[in-house]
Amino acid sequence: MLIRGVTRLFFPVALLLVFVVVQLKRNLFPGSWLTGYGGWTKATVIPLILSPDPSRETHSKPSPDLDLSKHLDADDHDIYLDLEKVPLSDGNLVQSSGQLEAAAEILGQSPDSETTAQEKPGNTHNTIFSLSTASGTYFNISFSDYETLNPNIIPHPSSSDKWIIVAQQKAGDDQEGQHSAVSIQLVCDASFCSSDGGEVNAHDSCSLSGSRSGSNSETLSCITPPTILPIEATSSGNRCQGRWSPLSLNIGPHDARLFMGPEVPYVIYGSNSQFTCFGQWIHDFRKLVNWQSSLSSSLLDEDPRLQSTQTEKNTEMFSSATELYRPPPYGQIEKNWFIFWDSAGDAYVHYDVWPQRSFAKIERFQGNKLLVDESSMVSLTVGPDLAVLASTSDMTCMDRYMPQVPDKLEGFIHQATNSLSITLCKRSEPGCRPTDMNTFIFTIFQKKAHLGFGASSYEPYVMLFHRTAPFEIHSISTKPFWIHGRKPSLLERGTHEMIYITSMSWKCHGQKYHGYSDDVLFLAFGIDDSRTAGIDITASDLLKDMGFCMNT
Repeated sequence: MLIRGVTRLFFPVALLLVFVVVQLKRNLFPGSWLTGYGGWTKATVIPLILSPDPSRETHSKPSPDLDLSKHLDADDHDIYLDLEKVPLSDGNLVQSSGQLEAAAEILGQSPDSETTAQEKPGNTHNTIFSLSTASGTYFNISFSDYETLNPNIIPHPSSSDKWIIVAQQKAGDDQEGQHSAVSIQLVCDASFCSSDGGEVNAHDSCSLSGSRSGSNSETLSCITPPTILPIEATSSGNRCQGRWSPLSLNIGPHDARLFMGPEVPYVIYGSNSQFTCFGQWIHDFRKLVNWQSSLSSSLLDEDPRLQSTQTEKNTEMFSSATELYRPPPYGQIEKNWFIFWDSAGDAYVHYDVWPQRSFAKIERFQGNKLLVDESSMVSLTVGPDLAVLASTSDMTCMDRYMPQVPDKLEGFIHQATNSLSITLCKRSEPGCRPTDMNTFIFTIFQKKAHLGFGASSYEPYVMLFHRTAPFEIHSISTKPFWIHGRKPSLLERGTHEMIYITSMSWKCHGQKYHGYSDDVLFLAFGIDDSRTAGIDITASDLLKDMGFCMNT
Protein backbone atom coordinates (compact mmCIF):
# COMPACT_ATOMS: atom_id res chain seq x y z
CA MET A 1 0.00 0.00 0.00
CA LEU A 2 2.81 2.40 0.89
CA ILE A 3 4.58 1.74 -2.43
CA ARG A 4 1.33 2.22 -4.34
CA GLY A 5 0.70 5.57 -2.59
CA VAL A 6 4.20 6.84 -3.31
CA THR A 7 3.81 5.84 -6.95
CA ARG A 8 0.57 7.80 -7.24
CA LEU A 9 2.20 10.92 -5.77
CA PHE A 10 5.35 10.70 -7.93
CA PHE A 11 3.80 11.73 -11.26
CA PRO A 12 2.00 14.93 -10.05
CA VAL A 13 5.15 16.03 -8.20
CA ALA A 14 7.30 15.39 -11.28
CA LEU A 15 4.95 17.40 -13.49
CA LEU A 16 5.01 20.27 -10.99
CA LEU A 17 8.84 20.29 -10.99
CA VAL A 18 8.95 20.35 -14.80
CA PHE A 19 6.55 23.30 -14.88
CA VAL A 20 8.66 25.24 -12.34
CA VAL A 21 11.87 24.62 -14.34
CA VAL A 22 10.19 25.76 -17.57
CA GLN A 23 8.96 28.98 -15.98
CA LEU A 24 12.39 29.74 -14.51
CA LYS A 25 14.06 29.22 -17.87
CA ARG A 26 11.52 31.42 -19.63
CA ASN A 27 11.98 34.28 -17.16
CA LEU A 28 15.74 34.07 -16.70
CA PHE A 29 16.73 33.29 -20.30
CA PRO A 30 14.12 34.80 -22.65
CA GLY A 31 16.64 35.42 -25.41
CA SER A 32 17.51 31.72 -25.58
CA TRP A 33 13.96 30.42 -25.69
CA LEU A 34 14.48 28.70 -29.03
CA THR A 35 14.02 25.22 -30.46
CA GLY A 36 16.26 24.70 -33.46
CA TYR A 37 15.82 25.78 -37.07
CA GLY A 38 12.16 24.97 -37.18
CA GLY A 39 11.51 26.18 -33.67
CA TRP A 40 9.80 29.19 -32.29
CA THR A 41 11.03 32.23 -30.44
CA LYS A 42 9.77 34.44 -27.71
CA ALA A 43 9.89 37.94 -29.26
CA THR A 44 10.20 40.82 -26.85
CA VAL A 45 10.34 44.60 -27.05
CA ILE A 46 13.92 45.58 -26.22
CA PRO A 47 14.12 49.26 -25.26
CA LEU A 48 17.31 51.13 -26.03
CA ILE A 49 19.59 51.80 -23.08
CA LEU A 50 19.70 55.57 -22.88
CA SER A 51 22.25 57.44 -20.79
CA PRO A 52 22.63 61.17 -20.23
CA ASP A 53 25.00 62.89 -22.64
CA PRO A 54 27.88 64.15 -20.61
CA SER A 55 28.93 67.10 -22.45
CA ARG A 56 -2.77 68.55 -41.57
CA GLU A 57 -5.09 67.92 -42.68
CA THR A 58 -8.50 67.93 -40.95
CA HIS A 59 -11.02 65.30 -41.92
CA SER A 60 -14.06 66.70 -43.70
CA LYS A 61 -16.51 65.42 -46.25
CA PRO A 62 -16.61 66.91 -49.76
CA SER A 63 -18.83 69.96 -50.02
CA PRO A 64 -20.44 71.59 -53.04
CA ASP A 65 -18.02 74.53 -53.05
CA LEU A 66 -14.66 74.40 -54.79
CA ASP A 67 -12.51 73.62 -51.78
CA LEU A 68 -9.88 71.43 -53.40
CA SER A 69 -8.03 70.95 -50.13
CA LYS A 70 -11.03 69.06 -48.78
CA HIS A 71 -10.80 66.60 -51.63
CA LEU A 72 -7.08 66.14 -51.19
CA ASP A 73 -7.47 65.75 -47.43
CA ALA A 74 -10.10 63.05 -47.73
CA ASP A 75 -9.82 59.67 -46.06
CA ASP A 76 -6.77 57.77 -47.22
CA HIS A 77 -8.63 54.48 -47.14
CA ASP A 78 -11.03 55.89 -49.73
CA ILE A 79 -8.41 57.14 -52.16
CA TYR A 80 -6.20 54.07 -52.37
CA LEU A 81 -7.06 50.99 -54.34
CA ASP A 82 -6.82 47.72 -52.45
CA LEU A 83 -3.50 45.95 -52.89
CA GLU A 84 -3.26 42.21 -53.17
CA LYS A 85 -2.17 40.76 -49.89
CA VAL A 86 1.14 38.93 -50.00
CA PRO A 87 0.95 35.32 -48.74
CA LEU A 88 3.10 34.91 -45.68
CA SER A 89 4.97 31.93 -44.34
CA ASP A 90 5.19 31.07 -40.67
CA GLY A 91 8.37 33.08 -40.15
CA ASN A 92 9.39 34.01 -36.63
CA LEU A 93 11.28 36.82 -35.01
CA VAL A 94 14.51 36.27 -33.18
CA GLN A 95 16.39 38.82 -31.14
CA SER A 96 20.06 38.60 -32.04
CA SER A 97 21.96 39.39 -28.86
CA GLY A 98 24.96 40.82 -30.71
CA GLN A 99 22.89 43.16 -32.83
CA LEU A 100 20.72 44.19 -29.91
CA GLU A 101 23.76 45.05 -27.81
CA ALA A 102 25.18 47.17 -30.63
CA ALA A 103 21.89 48.99 -31.16
CA ALA A 104 21.46 49.56 -27.44
CA GLU A 105 24.62 51.65 -27.42
CA ILE A 106 22.72 54.56 -28.95
CA LEU A 107 22.77 57.27 -26.31
CA GLY A 108 20.04 59.87 -26.00
CA GLN A 109 20.14 63.16 -24.15
CA SER A 110 18.20 63.68 -20.97
CA PRO A 111 16.24 66.94 -21.12
CA ASP A 112 17.15 69.81 -18.84
CA SER A 113 13.59 70.82 -18.12
CA GLU A 114 11.00 68.74 -16.34
CA THR A 115 7.70 67.87 -17.94
CA THR A 116 4.52 67.76 -15.91
CA ALA A 117 1.78 65.24 -16.43
CA GLN A 118 -0.29 67.98 -18.06
CA GLU A 119 2.31 68.48 -20.81
CA LYS A 120 2.45 64.88 -22.02
CA PRO A 121 0.08 61.93 -21.75
CA GLY A 122 1.86 59.82 -19.14
CA ASN A 123 3.98 56.92 -20.39
CA THR A 124 2.13 56.52 -23.66
CA HIS A 125 4.58 58.72 -25.63
CA ASN A 126 8.28 59.56 -25.86
CA THR A 127 8.74 63.29 -25.25
CA ILE A 128 11.31 65.13 -27.37
CA PHE A 129 12.81 68.50 -26.39
CA SER A 130 14.28 71.31 -28.47
CA LEU A 131 18.03 71.86 -28.20
CA SER A 132 17.87 75.56 -29.07
CA THR A 133 14.91 77.02 -27.18
CA ALA A 134 15.40 77.94 -23.54
CA SER A 135 12.26 76.07 -22.47
CA GLY A 136 12.84 73.01 -24.65
CA THR A 137 9.56 73.60 -26.49
CA TYR A 138 9.22 73.75 -30.26
CA PHE A 139 9.84 76.98 -32.19
CA ASN A 140 7.46 78.69 -34.60
CA ILE A 141 8.13 79.07 -38.33
CA SER A 142 7.06 82.40 -39.78
CA PHE A 143 6.54 83.41 -43.41
CA SER A 144 5.97 87.08 -42.58
CA ASP A 145 2.26 87.91 -42.96
CA TYR A 146 1.38 84.70 -44.82
CA GLU A 147 -0.52 81.82 -43.21
CA THR A 148 1.12 78.55 -44.18
CA LEU A 149 0.81 74.76 -43.92
CA ASN A 150 3.19 71.79 -44.26
CA PRO A 151 6.60 73.38 -43.54
CA ASN A 152 10.05 72.19 -44.61
CA ILE A 153 13.58 73.18 -43.54
CA ILE A 154 16.99 72.49 -45.08
CA PRO A 155 20.38 74.12 -44.39
CA HIS A 156 21.29 77.13 -46.52
CA PRO A 157 23.98 76.25 -49.10
CA SER A 158 26.12 79.37 -48.63
CA SER A 159 25.41 80.81 -45.18
CA SER A 160 26.05 79.00 -41.90
CA ASP A 161 23.42 80.95 -39.94
CA LYS A 162 20.55 80.65 -42.43
CA TRP A 163 18.18 77.95 -43.56
CA ILE A 164 15.78 77.62 -46.48
CA ILE A 165 12.13 77.11 -45.58
CA VAL A 166 9.24 76.11 -47.84
CA ALA A 167 5.55 75.80 -46.99
CA GLN A 168 2.17 75.83 -48.66
CA GLN A 169 0.29 79.11 -48.50
CA LYS A 170 -3.05 78.60 -46.80
CA ALA A 171 -5.76 78.86 -49.42
CA GLY A 172 -8.24 81.71 -49.23
CA ASP A 173 -11.21 82.92 -51.21
CA ASP A 174 -10.99 84.50 -54.63
CA GLN A 175 -12.60 87.81 -55.62
CA GLU A 176 -15.97 86.13 -56.11
CA GLY A 177 -15.94 84.56 -52.66
CA GLN A 178 -15.26 81.04 -53.97
CA HIS A 179 -12.50 78.88 -52.55
CA SER A 180 -9.41 79.39 -54.70
CA ALA A 181 -8.29 76.53 -56.95
CA VAL A 182 -4.73 77.90 -57.02
CA SER A 183 -2.16 76.22 -54.78
CA ILE A 184 1.07 78.08 -53.97
CA GLN A 185 4.32 77.01 -52.30
CA LEU A 186 6.26 79.82 -50.61
CA VAL A 187 10.06 79.87 -50.18
CA CYS A 188 12.50 82.17 -48.39
CA ASP A 189 15.82 82.36 -46.57
CA ALA A 190 15.29 82.21 -42.82
CA SER A 191 17.16 82.63 -39.55
CA PHE A 192 16.31 82.30 -35.88
CA CYS A 193 14.90 85.27 -34.03
CA SER A 194 14.42 85.62 -30.29
CA SER A 195 11.11 86.45 -28.68
CA ASP A 196 12.09 90.15 -28.63
CA GLY A 197 12.64 90.16 -32.40
CA GLY A 198 16.45 90.10 -32.40
CA GLU A 199 18.46 87.66 -34.49
CA VAL A 200 20.04 84.67 -32.77
CA ASN A 201 23.20 82.90 -33.83
CA ALA A 202 21.95 79.32 -33.72
CA HIS A 203 25.08 77.83 -35.25
CA ASP A 204 26.33 76.64 -31.85
CA SER A 205 23.19 74.56 -31.35
CA CYS A 206 24.21 72.63 -34.45
CA SER A 207 27.36 71.38 -32.73
CA LEU A 208 28.05 67.67 -32.82
CA SER A 209 27.86 67.37 -29.06
CA GLY A 210 24.11 67.94 -29.26
CA SER A 211 24.09 69.93 -26.02
CA ARG A 212 21.38 72.48 -25.35
CA SER A 213 22.52 75.91 -26.46
CA GLY A 214 20.47 77.80 -23.93
CA SER A 215 19.58 80.45 -26.49
CA ASN A 216 16.10 81.86 -26.82
CA SER A 217 15.55 80.91 -30.46
CA GLU A 218 11.78 81.02 -30.48
CA THR A 219 11.02 81.64 -34.18
CA LEU A 220 12.55 80.65 -37.50
CA SER A 221 11.54 83.63 -39.65
CA CYS A 222 11.95 84.72 -43.25
CA ILE A 223 14.73 87.29 -43.65
CA THR A 224 14.04 87.61 -47.37
CA PRO A 225 10.55 88.28 -48.74
CA PRO A 226 8.63 85.01 -49.24
CA THR A 227 8.31 84.27 -52.95
CA ILE A 228 6.37 81.73 -54.96
CA LEU A 229 8.28 78.55 -55.74
CA PRO A 230 8.08 78.49 -59.58
CA ILE A 231 6.63 75.01 -60.10
CA GLU A 232 4.68 74.58 -63.31
CA ALA A 233 1.03 73.52 -63.11
CA THR A 234 0.02 70.21 -64.69
CA SER A 235 -3.15 68.74 -66.16
CA SER A 236 -4.86 65.40 -65.63
CA GLY A 237 -7.27 65.73 -68.56
CA ASN A 238 -10.45 63.81 -67.80
CA ARG A 239 -8.84 61.41 -65.32
CA CYS A 240 -10.53 62.97 -62.26
CA GLN A 241 -13.97 61.41 -62.16
CA GLY A 242 -16.86 61.26 -59.70
CA ARG A 243 -16.07 62.66 -56.30
CA TRP A 244 -12.62 63.68 -57.55
CA SER A 245 -13.81 65.72 -60.54
CA PRO A 246 -13.21 69.12 -58.81
CA LEU A 247 -9.49 68.30 -58.75
CA SER A 248 -9.35 68.67 -62.53
CA LEU A 249 -9.61 72.43 -61.85
CA ASN A 250 -6.58 72.44 -59.55
CA ILE A 251 -3.74 74.80 -60.48
CA GLY A 252 -0.33 74.40 -58.87
CA PRO A 253 1.53 72.06 -56.51
CA HIS A 254 0.23 70.74 -53.19
CA ASP A 255 1.97 69.68 -49.97
CA ALA A 256 5.58 70.11 -51.12
CA ARG A 257 8.27 68.12 -49.29
CA LEU A 258 11.72 69.73 -49.46
CA PHE A 259 14.58 67.40 -48.53
CA MET A 260 18.24 66.59 -49.13
CA GLY A 261 19.39 63.62 -51.14
CA PRO A 262 22.94 62.26 -50.83
CA GLU A 263 24.17 65.11 -53.04
CA VAL A 264 21.22 67.17 -54.33
CA PRO A 265 18.21 68.92 -52.73
CA TYR A 266 14.82 67.87 -54.10
CA VAL A 267 11.20 68.85 -53.76
CA ILE A 268 8.35 66.32 -54.08
CA TYR A 269 4.81 67.64 -54.48
CA GLY A 270 1.32 66.59 -55.48
CA SER A 271 -0.13 67.75 -58.79
CA ASN A 272 -2.48 66.60 -61.53
CA SER A 273 -1.26 63.35 -63.01
CA GLN A 274 -0.65 61.96 -66.48
CA PHE A 275 -1.73 58.53 -65.28
CA THR A 276 -4.37 58.99 -62.61
CA CYS A 277 -6.23 61.95 -61.10
CA PHE A 278 -3.56 63.27 -58.74
CA GLY A 279 0.04 62.09 -58.60
CA GLN A 280 3.46 62.76 -57.11
CA TRP A 281 6.08 64.87 -58.89
CA ILE A 282 9.72 65.60 -58.15
CA HIS A 283 12.08 68.41 -59.18
CA ASP A 284 15.71 69.28 -58.52
CA PHE A 285 15.31 72.15 -56.07
CA ARG A 286 18.45 73.88 -57.36
CA LYS A 287 16.65 74.58 -60.65
CA LEU A 288 13.89 76.49 -58.85
CA VAL A 289 15.96 78.90 -56.72
CA ASN A 290 19.26 80.74 -56.84
CA TRP A 291 21.28 77.87 -55.38
CA GLN A 292 24.93 78.78 -54.74
CA SER A 293 26.99 76.46 -52.58
CA SER A 294 30.02 78.18 -51.08
CA LEU A 295 30.48 76.84 -47.55
CA SER A 296 34.18 76.08 -47.89
CA SER A 297 34.99 76.51 -44.19
CA SER A 298 32.15 74.42 -42.79
CA LEU A 299 32.41 71.57 -40.33
CA LEU A 300 32.73 69.22 -43.29
CA ASP A 301 36.31 70.36 -43.86
CA GLU A 302 37.32 69.87 -40.24
CA ASP A 303 36.36 66.20 -39.91
CA PRO A 304 36.54 63.81 -42.90
CA ARG A 305 33.90 61.62 -41.25
CA LEU A 306 31.42 64.41 -41.96
CA GLN A 307 31.79 63.75 -45.66
CA SER A 308 28.78 61.96 -47.11
CA THR A 309 29.07 58.18 -47.07
CA GLN A 310 26.54 57.88 -49.88
CA THR A 311 26.42 59.09 -53.46
CA GLU A 312 23.83 59.45 -56.19
CA LYS A 313 24.45 57.66 -59.47
CA ASN A 314 22.45 60.20 -61.47
CA THR A 315 22.17 63.72 -60.07
CA GLU A 316 20.55 65.12 -63.23
CA MET A 317 17.60 62.77 -63.60
CA PHE A 318 15.14 65.23 -62.03
CA SER A 319 16.53 68.44 -63.53
CA SER A 320 13.04 69.18 -64.86
CA ALA A 321 9.67 68.49 -63.25
CA THR A 322 9.13 64.72 -63.44
CA GLU A 323 6.16 62.64 -62.41
CA LEU A 324 7.00 59.64 -60.27
CA TYR A 325 5.36 56.33 -61.05
CA ARG A 326 4.41 53.18 -59.26
CA PRO A 327 3.73 49.59 -60.28
CA PRO A 328 -0.04 49.21 -60.77
CA PRO A 329 -2.58 49.45 -59.31
CA TYR A 330 -2.86 53.22 -58.97
CA GLY A 331 -5.02 55.09 -56.50
CA GLN A 332 -7.09 58.02 -57.70
CA ILE A 333 -5.11 60.25 -55.34
CA GLU A 334 -1.47 59.37 -54.69
CA LYS A 335 0.32 61.20 -51.89
CA ASN A 336 3.06 61.03 -49.24
CA TRP A 337 5.61 59.11 -51.31
CA PHE A 338 9.29 59.40 -50.43
CA ILE A 339 12.62 58.62 -52.11
CA PHE A 340 15.40 56.61 -50.51
CA TRP A 341 18.89 55.67 -51.65
CA ASP A 342 20.71 52.40 -51.07
CA SER A 343 24.38 52.13 -50.15
CA ALA A 344 25.35 52.02 -53.85
CA GLY A 345 23.59 55.29 -54.69
CA ASP A 346 20.57 53.83 -56.51
CA ALA A 347 17.25 55.60 -55.91
CA TYR A 348 13.94 53.98 -54.96
CA VAL A 349 10.39 55.25 -54.45
CA HIS A 350 8.57 54.15 -51.29
CA TYR A 351 4.80 54.29 -51.84
CA ASP A 352 3.10 52.73 -48.83
CA VAL A 353 4.03 51.69 -45.33
CA TRP A 354 0.64 50.19 -44.38
CA PRO A 355 -1.22 47.85 -44.48
CA GLN A 356 1.84 46.49 -46.27
CA ARG A 357 4.91 48.13 -47.69
CA SER A 358 5.31 48.98 -51.36
CA PHE A 359 8.47 50.32 -53.04
CA ALA A 360 10.32 50.04 -56.34
CA LYS A 361 13.63 51.00 -57.92
CA ILE A 362 13.94 53.89 -60.38
CA GLU A 363 15.86 52.28 -63.19
CA ARG A 364 15.02 53.24 -66.77
CA PHE A 365 16.05 56.48 -68.42
CA GLN A 366 16.53 57.94 -71.86
CA GLY A 367 19.16 60.58 -71.35
CA ASN A 368 17.78 62.41 -68.34
CA LYS A 369 14.15 61.57 -69.17
CA LEU A 370 12.15 58.85 -67.51
CA LEU A 371 10.69 56.32 -69.94
CA VAL A 372 6.94 55.75 -69.85
CA ASP A 373 4.78 53.61 -72.12
CA GLU A 374 1.71 55.87 -72.26
CA SER A 375 -0.24 53.51 -74.53
CA SER A 376 -0.29 50.72 -71.96
CA MET A 377 -0.25 52.96 -68.86
CA VAL A 378 2.45 50.70 -67.44
CA SER A 379 5.37 52.47 -65.82
CA LEU A 380 8.74 51.74 -67.35
CA THR A 381 10.49 54.10 -64.95
CA VAL A 382 10.49 51.73 -62.01
CA GLY A 383 10.93 48.03 -61.63
CA PRO A 384 8.50 45.65 -59.91
CA ASP A 385 7.29 46.11 -56.38
CA LEU A 386 10.24 44.87 -54.30
CA ALA A 387 8.41 44.77 -50.99
CA VAL A 388 7.39 41.16 -51.64
CA LEU A 389 11.00 40.08 -51.09
CA ALA A 390 10.89 41.27 -47.48
CA SER A 391 7.19 40.63 -46.88
CA THR A 392 7.55 37.61 -44.59
CA SER A 393 9.80 39.28 -42.04
CA ASP A 394 8.15 42.69 -42.51
CA MET A 395 4.61 41.51 -41.89
CA THR A 396 5.65 39.50 -38.84
CA CYS A 397 7.38 42.57 -37.47
CA MET A 398 4.53 44.94 -38.37
CA ASP A 399 1.95 42.65 -36.80
CA ARG A 400 3.87 42.91 -33.56
CA TYR A 401 4.92 46.56 -33.44
CA MET A 402 2.70 48.61 -35.74
CA PRO A 403 0.03 50.68 -33.95
CA GLN A 404 -3.34 49.02 -34.11
CA VAL A 405 -6.12 50.36 -36.33
CA PRO A 406 -9.24 48.47 -35.25
CA ASP A 407 -11.54 50.32 -37.65
CA LYS A 408 -10.21 51.51 -41.03
CA LEU A 409 -13.18 53.84 -41.31
CA GLU A 410 -11.96 55.71 -38.24
CA GLY A 411 -8.19 55.48 -38.66
CA PHE A 412 -5.33 55.06 -41.07
CA ILE A 413 -1.53 54.77 -41.08
CA HIS A 414 0.33 56.70 -43.75
CA GLN A 415 3.81 57.88 -44.66
CA ALA A 416 4.63 61.37 -43.42
CA THR A 417 8.19 62.51 -44.13
CA ASN A 418 11.11 62.06 -46.45
CA SER A 419 13.84 59.56 -45.59
CA LEU A 420 17.33 60.00 -44.16
CA SER A 421 20.22 57.64 -43.51
CA ILE A 422 21.59 57.12 -40.00
CA THR A 423 24.53 55.24 -38.49
CA LEU A 424 23.61 53.87 -35.06
CA CYS A 425 26.69 55.01 -33.21
CA LYS A 426 28.05 58.38 -32.13
CA ARG A 427 29.99 60.55 -34.53
CA SER A 428 32.04 61.62 -31.51
CA GLU A 429 33.29 58.05 -31.02
CA PRO A 430 36.61 57.44 -32.86
CA GLY A 431 35.66 53.88 -33.80
CA CYS A 432 32.28 54.78 -35.27
CA ARG A 433 32.30 54.01 -39.00
CA PRO A 434 29.26 53.46 -41.25
CA THR A 435 28.69 49.90 -42.45
CA ASP A 436 25.71 48.01 -43.80
CA MET A 437 25.36 46.44 -40.36
CA ASN A 438 24.98 49.70 -38.44
CA THR A 439 23.57 52.13 -41.02
CA PHE A 440 19.87 52.24 -41.90
CA ILE A 441 17.23 54.29 -43.71
CA PHE A 442 14.69 55.90 -41.42
CA THR A 443 11.42 57.73 -41.92
CA ILE A 444 8.45 58.93 -39.87
CA PHE A 445 4.93 57.62 -40.38
CA GLN A 446 1.74 58.70 -38.64
CA LYS A 447 -1.38 57.07 -37.32
CA LYS A 448 -4.34 59.23 -38.24
CA ALA A 449 -7.57 58.92 -36.28
CA HIS A 450 -10.88 60.63 -37.04
CA LEU A 451 -12.46 61.96 -33.88
CA GLY A 452 -15.73 63.30 -35.25
CA PHE A 453 -16.92 66.83 -35.97
CA GLY A 454 -14.13 67.27 -38.53
CA ALA A 455 -11.35 66.70 -35.98
CA SER A 456 -8.37 64.41 -36.54
CA SER A 457 -5.43 63.25 -34.48
CA TYR A 458 -1.96 62.34 -35.76
CA GLU A 459 0.51 60.28 -33.73
CA PRO A 460 4.05 59.99 -35.20
CA TYR A 461 6.25 56.87 -35.15
CA VAL A 462 9.71 56.06 -36.51
CA MET A 463 10.62 53.16 -38.80
CA LEU A 464 14.14 52.00 -39.69
CA PHE A 465 14.86 49.62 -42.55
CA HIS A 466 18.01 48.18 -44.08
CA ARG A 467 19.83 50.15 -46.78
CA THR A 468 20.61 47.01 -48.79
CA ALA A 469 18.21 44.67 -50.60
CA PRO A 470 15.70 43.39 -49.71
CA PHE A 471 15.38 46.48 -47.44
CA GLU A 472 13.54 44.64 -44.68
CA ILE A 473 12.37 46.54 -41.61
CA HIS A 474 14.93 46.80 -38.82
CA SER A 475 12.81 48.38 -36.07
CA ILE A 476 9.62 50.33 -35.33
CA SER A 477 8.74 52.67 -32.47
CA THR A 478 6.70 50.91 -29.82
CA LYS A 479 5.13 54.24 -28.81
CA PRO A 480 4.64 57.57 -30.62
CA PHE A 481 6.74 60.61 -29.77
CA TRP A 482 5.38 63.74 -28.12
CA ILE A 483 6.73 67.19 -29.06
CA HIS A 484 7.40 69.27 -25.95
CA GLY A 485 5.10 72.28 -26.02
CA ARG A 486 2.20 70.45 -27.61
CA LYS A 487 -0.97 71.33 -25.75
CA PRO A 488 -2.58 68.70 -23.52
CA SER A 489 -6.04 67.28 -24.05
CA LEU A 490 -8.59 69.83 -25.17
CA LEU A 491 -11.66 69.06 -23.14
CA GLU A 492 -14.11 70.57 -25.59
CA ARG A 493 -12.89 68.24 -28.36
CA GLY A 494 -11.58 65.34 -26.33
CA THR A 495 -8.27 65.30 -28.20
CA HIS A 496 -4.75 66.70 -28.16
CA GLU A 497 -3.59 69.65 -30.21
CA MET A 498 -3.35 68.38 -33.80
CA ILE A 499 0.29 68.21 -34.89
CA TYR A 500 1.29 66.51 -38.13
CA ILE A 501 4.94 65.96 -39.09
CA THR A 502 5.80 66.83 -42.69
CA SER A 503 9.58 66.73 -43.14
CA MET A 504 12.96 66.25 -41.50
CA SER A 505 16.56 67.20 -42.25
CA TRP A 506 19.96 67.32 -40.61
CA LYS A 507 20.44 70.73 -39.04
CA CYS A 508 24.17 71.19 -39.65
CA HIS A 509 25.21 73.10 -42.75
CA GLY A 510 26.87 70.92 -45.34
CA GLN A 511 25.23 67.77 -43.99
CA LYS A 512 22.89 66.15 -46.50
CA TYR A 513 21.38 62.64 -46.39
CA HIS A 514 23.53 60.73 -43.92
CA GLY A 515 24.09 61.31 -40.20
CA TYR A 516 24.90 59.69 -36.86
CA SER A 517 22.90 59.08 -33.69
CA ASP A 518 24.35 62.15 -31.93
CA ASP A 519 23.75 64.52 -34.87
CA VAL A 520 21.04 67.17 -34.66
CA LEU A 521 17.81 66.87 -36.64
CA PHE A 522 15.15 69.35 -37.67
CA LEU A 523 11.54 68.14 -37.65
CA ALA A 524 9.03 70.48 -39.31
CA PHE A 525 5.29 70.19 -38.69
CA GLY A 526 1.93 71.88 -38.96
CA ILE A 527 -0.36 72.70 -36.05
CA ASP A 528 -4.16 72.56 -36.36
CA ASP A 529 -4.06 73.55 -40.05
CA SER A 530 -3.35 77.11 -38.93
CA ARG A 531 0.38 77.56 -38.31
CA THR A 532 3.81 76.01 -38.84
CA ALA A 533 6.57 75.06 -36.41
CA GLY A 534 9.69 72.96 -35.94
CA ILE A 535 11.95 71.39 -33.35
CA ASP A 536 15.66 70.56 -33.28
CA ILE A 537 16.62 67.37 -31.46
CA THR A 538 19.39 64.82 -31.23
CA ALA A 539 18.63 61.96 -33.63
CA SER A 540 18.82 59.38 -30.84
CA ASP A 541 15.92 61.14 -29.12
CA LEU A 542 13.66 59.64 -31.79
CA LEU A 543 15.05 56.14 -31.35
CA LYS A 544 13.87 55.30 -27.87
CA ASP A 545 11.80 52.21 -27.09
CA MET A 546 12.28 50.67 -30.53
CA GLY A 547 10.92 47.22 -31.24
CA PHE A 548 13.61 45.29 -33.11
CA CYS A 549 12.73 42.93 -35.95
CA MET A 550 15.53 40.41 -36.36
CA ASN A 551 14.95 37.62 -38.86
CA THR A 552 15.53 33.93 -38.27
